[in-house]
Amino acid sequence: LFSFEGRIRRLEFFLSFLIYILCFFISGGLIFFIQDTIVLFVVMIPLWWFMITQSVKRCHDIGHSGWFLFYLGAILMPSSIMIKIRFNITFQK
Repeated sequence: LFSFEGRIRRLEFFLSFLIYILCFFISGGLIFFIQDTIVLFVVMIPLWWFMITQSVKRCHDIGHSGWFLFYLGAILMPSSIMIKIRFNITFQK
């Protein structure tokens, strides 16, 4: 479950993603009520690790290396920053 080895089918990846989203919202609600950032890191790091390992397994299943996620992130992150700059998107409290 937390290993980078192996492959998973689409259904298993979809169920993993649903579990991740459910745990993400539950932990977000807990953090909202607790108001402690240490709890955020204690809860979120295993969730991130779980989703990264499941995504790497899915990459193996479609014939890509696990490093494909890094390359994909390296492409998408600068493009999202450029969109933010181009359309002057600001996030205010």
